Amino acid sequence: MRTDPYTIFIIDDQPVFVTGLTVILEKDSEFKVRGSADCWEALPEDLKSEPPDLFIVEIFLRNSDGFKLLTLLRRYFPSSAILVYSVQEEALCGERALQSGAKGYLMKSDNLEIIHQAIRKLANGNVYLSSRLQEMIFSRISSKSSSTDPVMLRELTNRELQIMQFIGSGRSTAEIAAAMNLRVKTVEAHRSRIKKKLKLKHTTELIQYAVYWTGLGSSLPRARSF
Repeated sequence: MRTDPYTIFIIDDQPVFVTGLTVILEKDSEFKVRGSADCWEALPEDLKSEPPDLFIVEIFLRNSDGFKLLTLLRRYFPSSAILVYSVQEEALCGERALQSGAKGYLMKSDNLEIIHQAIRKLANGNVYLSSRLQEMIFSRISSKSSSTDPVMLRELTNRELQIMQFIGSGRSTAEIAAAMNLRVKTVEAHRSRIKKKLKLKHTTELIQYAVYWTGLGSSLPRARSF
């Protein structure tokens, strides 16, 4: 039986949230938060020699591609479990996060009992999925239908989804390019493809939709057809 604490490292760019989560987790003697970072580049060197048992990750970060971050964590820290704890709706991002390396997905609106339950499941080598996410995945597999998902948004690539998040956060094309280490023309091309996939005619409609999606992921609408 394990006697030492289960070690956790948090990746999130909201300091207030990190502080609050750390206090909450360390009230339980089973858990020890080893630190936090706001992006992949900020991870401390000592994690390489002594990886944590668990990474708790927000996939929508201001200056990082969250899905790429999950892939990097899976590649370089194969012994560590990954739990996504995000502001974004699991119906859109849950399955993508699992495909990118996460072993569980929580929304920040979930209560404390659920996060403790999820961590303990991952600590025992299991996967944590909410009943809603389980039903969504089962329904899609059994019926080969995406009727339970936001259909058009599921057509976006991970990079396009990240650019949508930046647009919804008020970033300019130049700021998005700098944050994602892309050329401005590349971002412009992605924006055009996003508009086409979502059947949006104008940049204004794209911005409005992105703002709505970013702020209200839990009540995400389908894009309109024009």
